Amino acid sequence: MVPTRKELHIMRIIWKRGESSVRDVYEEMRKDRRIAYTTVMTQMNLLVRKRRLTKRQSGRAFVYIAVGSKEQVLQEIVEEFVEQVFQGSVRNLVRTARSISRPVSGAGLGTGCCPR
Repeated sequence: MVPTRKELHIMRIIWKRGESSVRDVYEEMRKDRRIAYTTVMTQMNLLVRKRRLTKRQSGRAFVYIAVGSKEQVLQEIVEEFVEQVFQGSVRNLVRTARSISRPVSGAGLGTGCCPR
């Protein structure tokens, strides 16, 4: 199952940090917008139930660790997207991507990206 936008935001924080408490994630998320501590805690516990995170006790708090790498999770998201939107056809995905008229950011693409 594809993570929600909020879940993915939490996952990105944990991938970046390696492991995090709810407080760590909450403080990071508060930089972008107002959010309740209990909302972050609930989302993180849902990610544990979905087997995206594991947790272990560290003193009085729990520390959360990502189950899969960022690359694994992103691959799952893309595979599900291609299956649902393009009926499993990567060719149709590429055709659609090439037809986009707006400029695409080169961030993260590396050098030598495919010309149109």
